[in-house]
Amino acid sequence: MKRLTALVLAGVLLLGTACGGGNQTNGGAADSSAGTAEKTESADSSAGTTEKTEAASGSQNKGITKGEKGDAIIIEDENAFSGDGTVTAFIGEPFYDGVIKDYDEAYKAVQSVYDRIGADETTQLELAEVRPTEDNICYTFYQMAGDIRVYGDVVKLITDNDGKATGLISAILPDVKAAPVDVWGITAEEAEAIVEDYYKEADVHAVDGATDQILMPVTRGSELYCYAWVVYTENFDPQFDTAYLAHYVKSDGEYLYGLPISEPHNADALAGDVTAFVFDNMEEAEWTGTVTHNDGRKEEITVPVMEDTETGKIILGDVKRKILCADFADFKFDDTLTPRESDDGTTWNGAELLTYYNFIRVWDYYDKIGWKGPDGDETPSLLLMNLVDKDGNPEDNAFYSGRERGFQIFAFNAEKFGDCTDVIGHEFTHCVTGTTMTTNLYLNEYGAINESMSDIMGNIIEMTIDDRQDGAWLIGESNGETQRSFTNPNEYAQPGYFWDQYFVPNAAKGNDLNDSGGVHTNSSLLNVISYKLSESGMDADDQCYFWMNVALALTPRTDFAQLAEILPWCTKSAGYPQYEDEVRKALEETGYSNRALPDSVPEGLALLTFTCTLPEKYQDYDPVAILYALDGSGREIWSWPEVGTDRVAFVAREGQYTMLIMLKGKDEQDEVYYLYSEDGWEECSNEDLQDKLEEVDDEYVIEAGSGERVELMDVEW
Repeated sequence: MKRLTALVLAGVLLLGTACGGGNQTNGGAADSSAGTAEKTESADSSAGTTEKTEAASGSQNKGITKGEKGDAIIIEDENAFSGDGTVTAFIGEPFYDGVIKDYDEAYKAVQSVYDRIGADETTQLELAEVRPTEDNICYTFYQMAGDIRVYGDVVKLITDNDGKATGLISAILPDVKAAPVDVWGITAEEAEAIVEDYYKEADVHAVDGATDQILMPVTRGSELYCYAWVVYTENFDPQFDTAYLAHYVKSDGEYLYGLPISEPHNADALAGDVTAFVFDNMEEAEWTGTVTHNDGRKEEITVPVMEDTETGKIILGDVKRKILCADFADFKFDDTLTPRESDDGTTWNGAELLTYYNFIRVWDYYDKIGWKGPDGDETPSLLLMNLVDKDGNPEDNAFYSGRERGFQIFAFNAEKFGDCTDVIGHEFTHCVTGTTMTTNLYLNEYGAINESMSDIMGNIIEMTIDDRQDGAWLIGESNGETQRSFTNPNEYAQPGYFWDQYFVPNAAKGNDLNDSGGVHTNSSLLNVISYKLSESGMDADDQCYFWMNVALALTPRTDFAQLAEILPWCTKSAGYPQYEDEVRKALEETGYSNRALPDSVPEGLALLTFTCTLPEKYQDYDPVAILYALDGSGREIWSWPEVGTDRVAFVAREGQYTMLIMLKGKDEQDEVYYLYSEDGWEECSNEDLQDKLEEVDDEYVIEAGSGERVELMDVEW
């Protein structure tokens, strides 16, 4: 199996190395949870000579190094903006004649293509980290404005082991001045108060000491970007599977929006916090016993346990890998760390044992390819068992909850998912890609790609460590409740190609109603590529190495269009040129090359479209459109206004439907409904709506013919 490689402890992290316009910064915060894996005796030499500092901030020496600032190149070419103002670019061929063996040469290579990536003389980059694999070295640069990081914008330079530039992937915000605004209209405390007041009904409080300043792209009006405060609160929305919410407040005090996020962008939290649990006080031990799998099969397993030298208690955890099992409710709702422990170490919950056992197996799988722990940096893992809501009711879920109190945290309904190695591998991989991508923008296509990377690696891990040849490439099938299928996405309400049924557009704002822009729906559009690679002969070991190289190439703003360029290039750069034609064919079949709304759809399907532009009075509401099948199947298809066009589009099976728009306000009970009729959109109360949906009159029926495009009336409020 091919391996990733490591520098120093778990990768090289660099601070304070500024490139381009403006003065060299003092660093800001690089993500010290980043890491890569071990390859050779002297991986450090592949990145050139560096000057080692005494120690990184925090409890461990992260091997922070400093390079020299490269010369700025003045570029006068104009670049077209795309999306939210960020220019994304991909260069998939050798583009620089120099040999890249040190950081200064890496700067020069990036600067040589400023005119191609949307950068100019004001662009300021900071070299953050270097990650090698067996075939490549990836240099990651953050875009900076003075000492403030531009949110989600990075440049990744890829070289071969001889130092030849082979590719570049970037997301750059042009025309950013190298110094922040002189005067902020509000203070951090005022920004926190704005967020707390905005969500006063949820009684939220800002995370102490985490509020930060950033420069971020915006889409409204004539503004291309703005300075903003990022205020972090603990996640109060059960629809999001993260520990925190990040709220963005403009420097003049305007609240923009909030997004689910794994951990605050706080230098101390990222680099220096330590767990409240002291593994050093524990003695290693083992437990051996019999567990029962979901299919009734019994197996004798051995797992590490820990003996507390002070109390004599036996704790379900691992000193070596730094894994601890604890109670979910106590940790999340009572702020108490309650380890799973036993007086004699003989009695444990069987489902929790399986969860712990399978997590260790996933941990070891990544370790064998050179990735140490969930984030590659051997940060301790906390497995929160017995996932419940605030009322103690079981939650049918499993999720990666981000970094908190020195742990990378994972939560499980062990009874449901403890025996699903693909699900556990999926959640573990969320932390992996969160590290390689530097920031997860969990929204729309960015989030769908993130979800798919977890699906793909989860399936690869399951097939490898369980020796299971999952011909259908399913997710979660081990518990009898399959979540997704790579071979037949439609079976689980996902599209098999762009503008297949269930495909959803990018949303203007991610929320629980639209699944952050369909991140769990459109993820199938990358899943199918992995399955087709398998059908072409790429085995699980090679798929693992290929997709890990893809993960290293992804930026936070990589969308499906950029991914269509990265994947064929990665087959060559990762050492699999024999699969390039198959990848291109799979991309063509999935519709990556023509993502525009089609004029027609295949026989058996219909395309329904209309425009839904929210009026001023509903600007703070979250809209979703729901298409109900009238064939007795109970099928529902959800969509929403597409960002930038306000167009709502559904691809559905031929048949009869009725449709409504639901607008949800901040108040849980504040909902507005509009039902489609032959005379237009009719506002309904909740009571009237239920009556009309129980027995649909002809005036509310929409006919969707096979192969037809049905233009519905636009919404008139």
